Amino acid sequence: MNSLPPIADLDLRRATVCQLLHWLATDRVSPRVLADACQTAIDRINPQLNAFVGLSSGLLQEQARNAEHRRRDGVIGRLDGIPVALKDNFDIAGWVTRAGLPGREQPVENDAHVVARLRASGALLVGKTNMDEGALGAVTDNPHYGATHNPWKHGYSAGGSSGGAAAAVAAGLVA
Repeated sequence: MNSLPPIADLDLRRATVCQLLHWLATDRVSPRVLADACQTAIDRINPQLNAFVGLSSGLLQEQARNAEHRRRDGVIGRLDGIPVALKDNFDIAGWVTRAGLPGREQPVENDAHVVARLRASGALLVGKTNMDEGALGAVTDNPHYGATHNPWKHGYSAGGSSGGAAAAVAAGLVA
């Protein structure tokens, strides 16, 4: 295996999913290195962006370890090791789905179909992104979870109703 680049050398903002998959396939990076780079970027940038409303670094690391085991065993999904985010209106088993609304605190029992497919493909589920209240808006300025900012011009909208997802991808926090 080639020596892995330090996390600081990974510029996820410029990497495409195809590049990340190639880097994983050629051992330039490992799923854990991608997960660490993703978590480091989120910790540094998300406080200014407010792209994420739900994160679990422990789950991210567990998924990355599992992806490394699958790679070692030669059982690799199409998105294996790729960090992705989900809008907070998709159910992730064990997580609360708020859809930008207050008062929802009960974790859901089952994954949404798209989430189950992402899991089956080996994608690393990083967290849930901010959105307009009830997915009804165009600027992701949520009265309960705050505004999401455009990563290229703070104070400007990242769009809506998926502004958190858009900002997370544009800022290179996830693929």
